[in-house]
Amino acid sequence: MLVVPDKLRTFDRGRPITPLDHLVADFKNPDSQRDLEHFREWRTLVVPVPPELRESVAAQDQREGHDIHYHVWTYESFRVMIAWTGVNIPRWDAIWSHPGSTAEDANEFYFVLKK
Repeated sequence: MLVVPDKLRTFDRGRPITPLDHLVADFKNPDSQRDLEHFREWRTLVVPVPPELRESVAAQDQREGHDIHYHVWTYESFRVMIAWTGVNIPRWDAIWSHPGSTAEDANEFYFVLKK
């Protein structure tokens, strides 16, 4: 069961949706330099620091293992990623999903993947 933050309803709203090709690259070839890009984006768009400090602060965040959302999705973009995994990494016999609540304080959507 996956409970996924919806970028449109969280502090990630100013970040771009993580493109599928980026997710595929992370899966096929994990790379600490690409991971550093997540921290730079975080320190630019979510918890900004002055541009002259961004590189050093992002590197420190990465070294210290700060807990951030590396990737951001909407319900639809996450569905695309799950569809890609179903074709390229067949693991799921069944998929159920729900776009989440429309309540003002709701900020997540749901996927259940059955092996």
